[in-house]
Amino acid sequence: MKLISLLNGLVLSKLLFYSLASAAPIDLKPVYQQFEPVELKRIGLPPVLNLSKPLTGSFAVELVFKFNEESFSRIEEGEFVEILWTGNKCLNLRISRTDISIFSTPQNPISNMARNKVDQLSLPLQGSIRRSLSYYLDFKEHHFVVQRDAVKGFLQLWIDGVAYTVAASPGALVGPCEMIKMSGSNHTAKLIGTLSKVAVYDRVLDRKYIASHATNRSNSVAYDYKMAGNDTDRYLVNALTPQARKLDVREFVPGSVIPTVGNQTQGVNLLDPLAQFQNSPNPRYATMSTPFQKNFNWLGVYLSGYAQDWLQQEYNSKISNGATLPKYKIYALRKYAEIQKELASTFNYGVVQELNVSLNAVSASGPTLTAAPVVHNASNEQPIFDLMRSHPQFSRDFIMFGAFTNNLVNSSYWLNHRGPEKYLSPIAPKNLAHLNGQVIGAKLDYIKKYIDDAGAGNSNRTDATTFDRVNDNGEYAYWAPNAAKMREDPKVVQDEMSFSGSKAAPLNAEEEKKRWGRYRSAKLAEFVNALKDGVQSVAGNSFSYSLYNVTAQGDPLRSQGNPYGYEFLKKVNTGYSGSNRGCGENQCYYSTADFYPRSPDNWSFWSGAWHGLKWFENGHRREIAENDQLMSPFVSAGWSPISEENQTPSQYLGALKLLMALGSEFFYAGYFTLGEDFNDDGKIDFGDSRLWAWQALAPSYAQAAFSSVSDILRNGELLERTPGGTWESSNYRLLTSDPRVVVFARKLGSRTLIVTSIQPLSNAVGNAPMVASVTVDLAGTPIKLTSRRQGSIYLYDVSNPAKPTLKQLDAWHEAGHFMRWKKSIAMEAENPDHQFKYAYLETRFSSGKKSSFETTVRFKKQGSAMPEEWLQYSFQPRTNSNLWDMMVSAKSVDQKPAAFVVRLMKKEANGWTQIGKEAQMETHSAHMAPMNWSPFGVNLDHFANYRMDIKALSENLAIDSLEIREHAFQVPIANR
Repeated sequence: MKLISLLNGLVLSKLLFYSLASAAPIDLKPVYQQFEPVELKRIGLPPVLNLSKPLTGSFAVELVFKFNEESFSRIEEGEFVEILWTGNKCLNLRISRTDISIFSTPQNPISNMARNKVDQLSLPLQGSIRRSLSYYLDFKEHHFVVQRDAVKGFLQLWIDGVAYTVAASPGALVGPCEMIKMSGSNHTAKLIGTLSKVAVYDRVLDRKYIASHATNRSNSVAYDYKMAGNDTDRYLVNALTPQARKLDVREFVPGSVIPTVGNQTQGVNLLDPLAQFQNSPNPRYATMSTPFQKNFNWLGVYLSGYAQDWLQQEYNSKISNGATLPKYKIYALRKYAEIQKELASTFNYGVVQELNVSLNAVSASGPTLTAAPVVHNASNEQPIFDLMRSHPQFSRDFIMFGAFTNNLVNSSYWLNHRGPEKYLSPIAPKNLAHLNGQVIGAKLDYIKKYIDDAGAGNSNRTDATTFDRVNDNGEYAYWAPNAAKMREDPKVVQDEMSFSGSKAAPLNAEEEKKRWGRYRSAKLAEFVNALKDGVQSVAGNSFSYSLYNVTAQGDPLRSQGNPYGYEFLKKVNTGYSGSNRGCGENQCYYSTADFYPRSPDNWSFWSGAWHGLKWFENGHRREIAENDQLMSPFVSAGWSPISEENQTPSQYLGALKLLMALGSEFFYAGYFTLGEDFNDDGKIDFGDSRLWAWQALAPSYAQAAFSSVSDILRNGELLERTPGGTWESSNYRLLTSDPRVVVFARKLGSRTLIVTSIQPLSNAVGNAPMVASVTVDLAGTPIKLTSRRQGSIYLYDVSNPAKPTLKQLDAWHEAGHFMRWKKSIAMEAENPDHQFKYAYLETRFSSGKKSSFETTVRFKKQGSAMPEEWLQYSFQPRTNSNLWDMMVSAKSVDQKPAAFVVRLMKKEANGWTQIGKEAQMETHSAHMAPMNWSPFGVNLDHFANYRMDIKALSENLAIDSLEIREHAFQVPIANR
């Protein structure tokens, strides 16, 4: 029988269908007459197979496909490609960024298999090997077979000789397949790559036949079409079962017991959070004329171990050993104060206290304001206030919990006719919110006596500056999210018409939606601002006031995705004026959207209220248009007590760097400790804070990595890629061959900041590479870089177009839990504490395909002499080792003696002091090699601040890196 050809100039040869009556070898030739490879491109019609014999029940489709560098990068968010599809849906093979699926539509679907009367096999790409997108991005040919058995009832997908099978409906299809279209329908993304060796059969194929073709394909050997017979009895052996996950132990705190799928993650001899922080690397903030704002701690007292077995056991053990301890809660709060001190001292956090305000009874005019409300359980809050009083240099932050819409008089509500819920009416008196705010403000004002700056001698603090930042939780029970319900109240309708200036009903549904969206947002902003004014009328207005979840992507309360909420509610935030924060002449505001992916696979898009990067990309476009270049997101890697369900440190750190690239200056770092019986033992469990404490540090590592290029963050332009086709919109993500390799860029003058990270779909080892090469197109200039799971930040500078430079700002960042990073301190020479004055950078780019470059620091004379310029590199030892070797990697560019001087400085109370004597080093090697200028080691104090200074003595010197490593107890031979 003949396979009729033809679309888009593609001519297909004859294809015969055979019915095999016996198990004897039967020559299927010419089932497929050499189908030459066809390039499927973004433009052009896809090939269509018009079958001379329709497929009515059992069938198989075999093909070979090679994905190329554009195959997945052109699949937009939420889209898929239908590799095979038929007009009557009897067969669909789809692939997306997250799964491969087969659909088949039977006439009589099995009830427990029916999904809209469709049988389905879905292979999530959240594992390794064939269950990972990485497997298909090797740019090699892959062998696929899709088949349906109408007799035994199963669907099957073969990938390179491995079968995945599910039970399905037996019998005929809902309609015969008379043609098969390759590459996608008009409503999906285009499949891009190379298609070859297509064969269609009106029966199922046996295992040996498929396996032999897959083997021959992998060995580039031609195969025939001879099948020995059926082997269908064994088809269901390889059922689609969950793939065993292998987790990377480096991503978990030392002592973790993994995997623990289905149980609360356990640990053995885990360090408590404070000890973990003290044994994690210093984030290395650069000195800034206008420092980044402090990260805001939303992790809560549970970070100390409060309400967790390990802290209770520690407490009980100390008491049983005769220790005199305060009550358990105060014991936990004291530990929390110590933790906050470490976060504020080293990791650029403020010190935070939560305010849980219990509002008084409500009269017809609102809540009654008492003269001096008593601070609830004040003695338990003393450890935090003690910390604020004893360290006035720390930012004093407060989280405000006090829903002003609770317990108001009935006339303030619109009543939900469908249930007991009450929603605040948009025409309720605004003084209700103002009076509630005064209650909260009075509590803040009363706290001043506990901090007592005057009594502590904090002369730089006055009553007006007792507080620095107040963050309003802002999750109010506000009016009905459905505008149709609000329109049931005639007074509300009248108020909306007055607000919009309209005397008639909207002309159409779209206009009505816009009008009511603006009305709801404006009215909510009035209430929130009234609350803020009430707070500041009592507590003063010298502090910054921010509201949780203000975003231009959707309204702050996540109701119906109202795009007008930001227009009004952003003005609740105290803005920051001046060009030093990217605001130009005007005042700008920081959106406070939430980055809560919760799981590895949700990093990009969003699922309900759990938002990934796309939420910010979409919303920040509007924020930038309103001159709000910067933002301050709420972030969390996930809060499941089963640690392996959350994002890992590497992925989370990489994602936060991407958020920084989009415009984040600081973060509200959160972990939501939810009580639940996870082990079914009748006891409420809380996630062990020793397992998730690392989440507090990730924002600081990301923020510190940008501190040396703060001007680009604040004043640079976030670059967009232009649309690549009629279906593709503009995007901040620069195009890469792997959609999991995300790249953003910001440009300021001649400098471009490039930020990239590999984001996996699961925590399984092998799901995505840890390191990958990526080529970034900057206005027609291809730049080859290395992307890493933990993120990579590069600065590309064309100040001298003839000699552009490229340097990495975060090369020392490692993958894995922060306590597992190397204890040695590595620093790139091109990233000193200050700007070069006489030194300069020199970059040698790789000429091959490998993504590599070498950037060194070079020096030049001033007149006839070398300048007196010391390059300064600060560091802080954070291990218990005291004896260290001091290494400098250098070379001579002309193999003549190249010399430099090094010295060690320590920061004391009165400034920097030199430790020991200067050392002069010399090399004539043409190759970069480490030189130890302290062969017997140097004693360094734990947590002290040090600096290594280098001064060049000759122009032919090139310096690559510095390292402070634990002493090896032998004298290394200096490389000459």
